[in-house]
Amino acid sequence: MSEAVVFAIAQAEGCSPHELDEPMYNWIDLDALDAVFRLPREEVADDRLLSFRAYGREVTIVDTRDVYVSHPLES
Repeated sequence: MSEAVVFAIAQAEGCSPHELDEPMYNWIDLDALDAVFRLPREEVADDRLLSFRAYGREVTIVDTRDVYVSHPLES
């Protein structure tokens, strides 16, 4: 999941993942992120939804493993 998030953010920023200004671990614990979505959906009682801010954007991951990255947020 962490790779999918990095790629989605890089795409929204219009760059490659290696060109992001800061490493993702400055924004979220990548091991914890992967752990949240590691179990198959059938083994989790409730839908999973995780949202956090990174690179001036809102990043939302839904149980279907879709990653949504908002337009830049205003300060």
